[in-house]
Amino acid sequence: MRKNINFVAFLKYALILSGTLFVLSIVSIVVKGFNWGVDFAGGSAVYFKFSEKVEPQEIRNALSDLPVSFYLQEIQPPVGAPQNESHFVLKTPIKNEKLLKLLISRLRASFPKIEILKIDMVGPAVGKKLRIQGLKAAILALLVILIYISVRFEFDYGIGAVLALFHDVVITLGLFSFLQRSFDLNVLAAILTLIGYSLNDTIVVYDRIRENIRLYRGNKRYTMADLINMSINQTLSRTINTSLTTLLAVGALFFLGGPVIHDFSLVMFFGVIVGTYSSIFIASPVLLLIHKENLRRSTFK
Repeated sequence: MRKNINFVAFLKYALILSGTLFVLSIVSIVVKGFNWGVDFAGGSAVYFKFSEKVEPQEIRNALSDLPVSFYLQEIQPPVGAPQNESHFVLKTPIKNEKLLKLLISRLRASFPKIEILKIDMVGPAVGKKLRIQGLKAAILALLVILIYISVRFEFDYGIGAVLALFHDVVITLGLFSFLQRSFDLNVLAAILTLIGYSLNDTIVVYDRIRENIRLYRGNKRYTMADLINMSINQTLSRTINTSLTTLLAVGALFFLGGPVIHDFSLVMFFGVIVGTYSSIFIASPVLLLIHKENLRRSTFK
């Protein structure tokens, strides 16, 4: 049975919901900011392992009485660590060598069988440079997408796609700011991945809109709103199936993949939901506003 949902009729409500979430996200980003990880704020990363099984909480308990200046941003197994050994990376904002040596001394005193593998220190200048480069990468991605969509479709479509992507990214960043999760290179990678995923979803719907415009060109029975609704309904099964499959995979990563990829999978999980919503209720219906068409009865010529 063919679906016939009037998605365009929900445009006003979708814009109100999206506008509210967007504003709340901006407020959270401005007021609370981000909990920058060592990659972006600078600090130290101590890699070590044990010859016996040790849980992350045991390490935290051993260091719990240290002053606030020793704030431990995260203690987790590094990416690629052997599953049968207790490998960890401890990240902290400490940039002072004396304080770092004191931290390591406490680790050695609490865990005599600890083996320090390496210590990486990131200065504040390097962290700031990485933040700027990450921002440039995101802006460049949006600019390239605008050019690509404009060439493949029309400039109006490019504007619609970029607005939807900007909507997805800001709201996802707003959630991350509100939760104050550590913002590191893994999270940046997730944001860039989300941009690609959301764009792919939008292009599928745009392709169908373009096909229907060509098919019904000159047919005054159909308005622009009718063609957009028709296109979204025709691709709805594909959109939902793709999103559910992705959510299952990302959910498995979050619950079974360990703490190393928690933040990455959290960004992807929430981002996929927001991206699917924007592809259906924002990116396509907003073409009516961009084309300056009448939302109720605007005849496409």
